[in-house]
Formats: sequence, structure tokens, C-alpha cells
Amino acid sequence: MFFGNEYYQGSKLNMMVNTQVCARCKIQMSIIDEEFVCTKCGMVSQERLVNDSVDETFSSDNQNSGRVGLGEKKHFGIKNLGSTFTEFYNDSTGKKIDPSQRFKNLQRMQGRLQSNSKQKSLQNAVRTIEKLSNNSVLNFNLEVQSKAIDYYKKSQILGLTRGHSISEIAAASLYLACREFDVTRTIQDFAKHSKVKRNDLNAAIRLILDKLNIKPQPNEPKDYVRMVLSSLGLSGINSTKIEIKAKKLLEEYVKGIDSAGKDPIGLAASAIYLVSKRIQLNITQTKIANAAKISQATIRNRSRDLQKIYEKS
Repeated sequence: MFFGNEYYQGSKLNMMVNTQVCARCKIQMSIIDEEFVCTKCGMVSQERLVNDSVDETFSSDNQNSGRVGLGEKKHFGIKNLGSTFTEFYNDSTGKKIDPSQRFKNLQRMQGRLQSNSKQKSLQNAVRTIEKLSNNSVLNFNLEVQSKAIDYYKKSQILGLTRGHSISEIAAASLYLACREFDVTRTIQDFAKHSKVKRNDLNAAIRLILDKLNIKPQPNEPKDYVRMVLSSLGLSGINSTKIEIKAKKLLEEYVKGIDSAGKDPIGLAASAIYLVSKRIQLNITQTKIANAAKISQATIRNRSRDLQKIYEKS
């Protein structure tokens, strides 16, 4: 759902958005929670938004079994057929108001009706994945979230959640979804923000990889260059120049030397250090090491390997 006078699917909805005017203030009304609301006086129109677009589905015998309403989402264990009562509600100005006791009771009843432990576990996992995805450091889109939920569901069916906490399997599923969509994030970031021990997270990742037969492509060192530069706070021409040259150096290194077993973040940080020295932008090893969350010794060791190739270029 969108807020304000934005685009809605379906010709009927577009027409209603463009013509709905407040009878008191004579201004165009905004859409809040599928209702037309005047943001000036708070008046609510009797008209309500109804999504009448058809969600087409076809079976093997080519029979159309379309339906109307919201599209199905993987965020719900029962294909969006349940009701969710939120904890807070907003008035017409956007100010939060306390829910009445009636809605608190509805929330409590909804929780009791969901007696299936697997469904409760799935909903807790979905909340964990959404919380991690909305984190300012991780920040994942809905596509990555949906894939992570799909991995969690498959893990739950195979019984992989036994012996592991919901946070461990949820964080591991989200990490593997990132790998599939080539979103560069480190295991350290996941361990820190999910409050799961790194060893436990690694064990959950290996378990899911093995049982679901997932074979993600290994991360290349050049994929981490932009992430390290962003952590350093560099921008503008210098950042672009370092990124281009560092990626080129790493590509040549990977072609000539087997980089298996070497930390890709360490290689990326070392390439940035060498390039910054070449263009006389003095960035200390300490600063780069802190930005990449590695030790200075790693930068020194990887710099020796990269130096030989860099001198030839």
C-alpha cells in the first residue's frame, strides 16, 4: 500500500484518487490505511479503496483460478489469509494513539488461535528477518527477504531448526539469500546485529548449505572494495579513482594467483591501501584495517602479494 496521492493499480482506483476532494476544505484527500483522509481537518470519506485487480493463477489443465485482493506473500505462513492486528495506530496527522483494550484482546486471541508451533516459529523468523533487513547497516530489499524466508521454510520442513535457535537459522537464511543476489555483507555484520555467536552462525550456514544443496558462488575480493571505501567515508573523485584501480589490480591478482583460502576483505583492503599510496592519498593501515574490521597484519601480508603485480602494471 502507498501513502499520499500516489499511483494505485487498476483504473477504478486511479479515478478515485484523482477525484476525491474534502467537502469542508475543498482540497484533494490523501490515502491512509485504504481510506480517504483530509490531512487538514481529519475528515474521513465514506469511500474506501478496494483492490479489484485479479491475481491470475493457472493449473496444469489450463483452468483459470484467478482471485482478487492482495497478492500472496511469503511473509505469511497461510498465504495471506490471516489477519494481523498491529500494536499502534495513527490518527489523520500521523500521530500515534494508544490502541483500545478491545484491540489488545484481539491481538491476544489471535496469538492463542495460532496453536501450530511451526507457524509460530515461522512468524518469529519472519519478524527476525524483517528486523535485520531494516537495519541501517544491512538494509535488504523485499526480494532478498522473500528468498531468506523461503530458505527458512525449507529448513523447517527438513527439521533443521531442531537444536538451533530461530535467530541462528533466520540469520543464516538471510546471509545465503544475500550471497545468491550478490549483496556484499560480512558474517561479522550478521553476527553483530543478530546477536548470534559467529561460530553458531557459521554452523547454521554450513548446515543449510549441505541439506538444501545450495551452491553459492564464492565472493570475489573486488566485490568488497566499495564496502570498505564506504566505511572509510571516502567519496568523490578520489573514491572513484581508488575503486577503479583497486578492482583492476584484484582482477589481475585473481587471474595470476590462486586466491582460495585468502580473506577477500583482506585483499580488497590491501588493494585500497596500495592504490591510495600510489595516488599520494595517505590513508594509514590502521584506518583501513578498522574500516574493513581486520588486523593490520592481514593488510601487510596481503600487500606483499599484491605489490609484485602492482609494480608490473
